Amino acid sequence: MRGAAFDPVDPEPPPGTATLCPDRRVVLCPVDTVPVGRMVRVEPPGLEPLAVYNIDGTVHVTADTCTHALASLTDGELEGDVVVCPVHWAGFHVPTGLPQCFPATRALTVYRAAVESGDVVVYPDSPAHSGEDS
Repeated sequence: MRGAAFDPVDPEPPPGTATLCPDRRVVLCPVDTVPVGRMVRVEPPGLEPLAVYNIDGTVHVTADTCTHALASLTDGELEGDVVVCPVHWAGFHVPTGLPQCFPATRALTVYRAAVESGDVVVYPDSPAHSGEDS
């Protein structure tokens, strides 16, 4: 499934989108804006662009930029639990961020994510896996 994005013409993001909270969690978007099998790009203040995925009802968040081609992964395809870059078709396993095929050789950063009060939130100070580790 191709990614979706919030309407760029509307300067006001939906309520709860990309809000930095005092406890260092970041509210990204309402969970119902990311249907099962889809992904959405979110640009939170002070962080890199992120991709929010709903894979079989489980929410995952990774960096949205391909580690090989510097393209937005949400412009690519989501095939099960693998996101495919639109430039050179590099695939990444969303839950781990690990590259699945050439030309990508470096993992994506995977953020610890949760659904709280109907919103997708991440904890940027404690990523689940950093692409720099690979």
